[in-house]
Amino acid sequence: MTVAPADETARGHGVRRYAGYAFDLDGTVWLDDVLLPGAARTIAALRAEGSAVTFVTNKPLEPAEEYAEKLTRLGIPASPDDVVTSLDALQRYLAVFHAGATVLPIGEPLLVEKLVAWGYPQATRPQEAAVVVVSFDRTFWVSA
Repeated sequence: MTVAPADETARGHGVRRYAGYAFDLDGTVWLDDVLLPGAARTIAALRAEGSAVTFVTNKPLEPAEEYAEKLTRLGIPASPDDVVTSLDALQRYLAVFHAGATVLPIGEPLLVEKLVAWGYPQATRPQEAAVVVVSFDRTFWVSA
């Protein structure tokens, strides 16, 4: 398939386009609350050419809805279905390999909320857990 380049600098360089692209968010599309230069233009051009665009993040701090809202606010229209978070990957993994298992979560409140919503019983002691889920946690600390 021959398509026009996304910007003037790519013209004539044989830029190959794909049916779909997955973009990491933090540090690739944005830094903190600032859209990186060229991100919106590139994503809009890919979408205009018919490529699917998905956004991925390994940060388990917000649900996909909040990442989609931030993308939209920063100038890249997105819906929650356009975003895959590490919590989404966890849900799929647990469903395949540990469906219904008792879980001991170590992570932010959203992790625990999601596990409860997905129907996983929570262990209160390590001995009760069939699976330990460890995630990013800004509140975790061990006293000496």
